[in-house]
Amino acid sequence: MRNRAVMCLGGNAPETEVLIGETFQFLASKGSVGRWSGTYRTEAENGGHGTYVNAVLQFDTDADFDVFRAECKEYERKKRLHAAAGLVNIDIDIVIWNGDVLRPAEAASAYFRRGFAAISV
Repeated sequence: MRNRAVMCLGGNAPETEVLIGETFQFLASKGSVGRWSGTYRTEAENGGHGTYVNAVLQFDTDADFDVFRAECKEYERKKRLHAAAGLVNIDIDIVIWNGDVLRPAEAASAYFRRGFAAISV
């Protein structure tokens, strides 16, 4: 069964934009990246620090949700081993899965809405 995710990638480290590109390569091995917002900068929300680089994308995969989420979180964990203290070099969140909003607070955030609007045209 083909599943569709809307994902948010981001971070506030100097290497985040490069890591977003690397994450696209990782995701391409798991399915197909459809529309994406491009990268854009936003100020931190909810007590975060600094400026974040973000991207929102549509992604199609045959993978089961739990397996796909676990693979994304493991990839994220490995990349975060090299992050400077207090910085997030890459964050990978599945916000919408097959039309169901899984992360309502993130779906309502300004940083997500900005990217989502870009792919919803």
